[in-house]
Amino acid sequence: MLSLNRVLMLAVVILGVVTTVIASNTSFTKGQIIQSHVFPRLTKTKENSYYLHDKIVIKLKDNVSLSKSARVFGISSVDRALEQYSVTSVTRMFQENANQANLKPNSLDRVYVAQYTSPIDAFELAKELSLLPEVEYAEPWFIYPVESVTLCTPSDSSRNKQWALNKILTDSAWCNATGSDTVVIGILDTGVQWDHPDLYANIWVNPGEDGLDGSSNDKRTNGIDDDGNGKIDDWHGWDFGGANYLDPVEDNDPIALTSNVGHGTHVSGIADAMTNNNLGIAGVAYNCKLIPIKTASDNDGRGAGGTAFIVFGFQGMKYAADMGVDVVNCSWGGSGFSQFEQEMVDYASERGTLVVAAAGNSGIDEAQYPAAYAGVISVAARTEASLEGKASYSTFHGSVDVSAPGGSSGTSVNNGILSTYINDGYAISTGTSMAAPHVTGLVALVKSKFPELSSMQAGERIRVSATPIDNQPQYVKKLGKGRINAYTAVDTAFSSPSVRLLSYTLNDDTTVGGNGNGIPEPNDTIEIVCTFINYLKATSPGATITLFSPNTTYIQIISGSFTLDSLNTLETRTNASAPFKIKIGSTISNNQLALLRFDISDGSYSDYEWIELLLNQQFVTHSEGNVAFSVSNFGSLGYFDYNAGTNGQSFGNGFQYPIGSATSLFHATLMAATDSLHVVDNAFGNPTNSAAVDWKTLKDSAFKFPIEPSADRVVRCVFTDSGTPANRIGLRVTQRSYSFDNPPDDDYVILRYELTNTRTDNITQMYVGIYADWDVVNTNYNKVMYDNARKLGYMWDTSGSNYYGVSLLSSPVTSFRAVNNPLYIYNGFSEGNKYRFMTEGFQLTEGSPVNDWSFLISAGPFAIPPGGTEVIGFAFLGGNDLPDLQLNSDSASVKWDEIIGGQVGPTWQIGR
Repeated sequence: MLSLNRVLMLAVVILGVVTTVIASNTSFTKGQIIQSHVFPRLTKTKENSYYLHDKIVIKLKDNVSLSKSARVFGISSVDRALEQYSVTSVTRMFQENANQANLKPNSLDRVYVAQYTSPIDAFELAKELSLLPEVEYAEPWFIYPVESVTLCTPSDSSRNKQWALNKILTDSAWCNATGSDTVVIGILDTGVQWDHPDLYANIWVNPGEDGLDGSSNDKRTNGIDDDGNGKIDDWHGWDFGGANYLDPVEDNDPIALTSNVGHGTHVSGIADAMTNNNLGIAGVAYNCKLIPIKTASDNDGRGAGGTAFIVFGFQGMKYAADMGVDVVNCSWGGSGFSQFEQEMVDYASERGTLVVAAAGNSGIDEAQYPAAYAGVISVAARTEASLEGKASYSTFHGSVDVSAPGGSSGTSVNNGILSTYINDGYAISTGTSMAAPHVTGLVALVKSKFPELSSMQAGERIRVSATPIDNQPQYVKKLGKGRINAYTAVDTAFSSPSVRLLSYTLNDDTTVGGNGNGIPEPNDTIEIVCTFINYLKATSPGATITLFSPNTTYIQIISGSFTLDSLNTLETRTNASAPFKIKIGSTISNNQLALLRFDISDGSYSDYEWIELLLNQQFVTHSEGNVAFSVSNFGSLGYFDYNAGTNGQSFGNGFQYPIGSATSLFHATLMAATDSLHVVDNAFGNPTNSAAVDWKTLKDSAFKFPIEPSADRVVRCVFTDSGTPANRIGLRVTQRSYSFDNPPDDDYVILRYELTNTRTDNITQMYVGIYADWDVVNTNYNKVMYDNARKLGYMWDTSGSNYYGVSLLSSPVTSFRAVNNPLYIYNGFSEGNKYRFMTEGFQLTEGSPVNDWSFLISAGPFAIPPGGTEVIGFAFLGGNDLPDLQLNSDSASVKWDEIIGGQVGPTWQIGR
């Protein structure tokens, strides 16, 4: 459709032409009613229309007969005209009229399509053919772009430089919705220059902290928490990071005015700059309100390019949810799942706040968080190119929901995203950080147009109304449903279901063909029971869900179809009565990721949802009490990204205390040595073994879960050093790990190692220890200490953190060594240094000054006869402070005596 101004202008010009045509070509009879178009006819031209350049539509007059034997029409004058323009075919427009006997003859039987290869313009050829006496009319074949809709372009002076808004059709959307000041966006970022000339009018004002209090004082500055939310004078947002990241003190001014924290101001303008104000840029949300929530510190420059870290993102998320914010933007993220962070997303969702997050700038196929958490709208980035391919930097993954413009470089307004910036300025930037706020702003716009929708429903409406763009095979269904379409999202005529996977459970019980240990392993048959929800329009009785996997070499789908049937708005349904069923292949790698896709079909509506299964996994995570701690079946502990078998994929949860927080343990390993040439471990940095994996799994190394009265959960596995080269000692190691639900034992996990001599001669002078590389908050501010009375090594972040440590439970400590990582690890942890640190005693027990440290604690020497076994125990601990950590170490020592003294042989538990 043309712009309103253009339509009015043309109407004035054409009215006289239409009158002239009617007067010269029409004879009137008394009483005759002339039926005419409501609007004057505007002639199509080359300039005002789109058309195919190799096809002509031809309608013959009704008194013309065709020769069936003719090569073209069988009408000499028409055939001569067509032949000179290299016509390759002539067919009926509606072939079914000729083929179906039940269709009555009508004038459409005389409409044909001629395809040609001559360079003549279709308008010229149509004009020539229309002059023939046998032709009723000839016209080009006209086509219509979906973007050809009414435009309501705002007056912002730099609107013409915002190509991204053209891509998502905001000008057309703004004809239907211009936002509402009742809809609020939260920007969880580095801070916002809230008094920016192109932002200030859209900044939210807290009604509970505005106006006068009972003493006629300004509630914005009276130093009183007038609205009782725990934040004093938060009249336009909150600053969680404060001025100094070493001593973050919250305040009520979320402003940011330096480049290291300029990111949030740029993001804010994309989502909600003041629009139609004759200044600067336009923001997608137009008239909606924006609350700045600063989650970084002013002086933090520890990130890439000297930018600040988002430290308090999830604290900010809770604040936004508590304040009733409709949608929050998170243009930040990283690898690794956190239970705490998922719970914070759930908290926000339960209170009606939708989380929108950038999918990430890694450029690879991976899940980034918070974008990949359940309940979050994940946004990938597309470029300005006409084909709108994936931006080279954009992460892609099955968890992505939609894509939006992010640009391809930041050098020009033609390929970067222009937005507001600090010090009243504007700047160009690129990234999924820029793509996400386009979606966030659109969520607010949709909410203002359809206030009856929840924020989650608004997000789903945006997702299912996106323009499908799957023009790059390697990214199909990994960039979401498509590029967001603001016009369709706010169009009242648009209606669609939106079916999503809420949750799923796996059943590998022996009754279905598994082994009941809860881990998908080779030859297991597994049932998958899913719960689906429909957020929007009800599905029809014919709606179905089909299971698909691209990983056919190790996934066989046995039962893969489920009839969803009619599913009403916000209704849920499970397939418990007809579970999906898959069979795992007989030969698969360790920690093999398998993809499964649920394809949803209901008439013209189609959708999908991906999940990832980890097959033949080599780790189990204890998650009892206040600790989450991953143990592998090949000697590594915590987090590890080697021996994974899949593109450097990282596995394990590290050591989380409290549970759900970021891991404070980068990795740890059991270490054994008899001399500097025979050292067995999985420590990073081995210059002669880049894979850094000396311990190997055994055929009987599958995890088992024995029931023992001394613990709430026990995990058992077996590994060996027999796969290593000449440095092998000859050990079979049985590892048991113990975790506990209740105090005083809920802040640690105990490890019991049984080291058995598999040689035919004695093992002598063997030392055994744990190497632990803790990364507590900011690794550059870590310190190490040793508590001799408790045989406890521990670390903490001097800028303020919990305490973490390892204590030796079973034997006297032979050696404790604080290891300076830049000196000994970054350039290779040599076998000689490992052996020296295990045997030299107490040469360095304090890691000071602050730096990136690790430590090694060991016992020995031990002598083990052939077939003999040495038992040694350690505890991995967390504590709120040093006294708490020491109390937990004491409790672990008591529990160790109980484990050893009460060990009578386990009863195997299946399925846990």
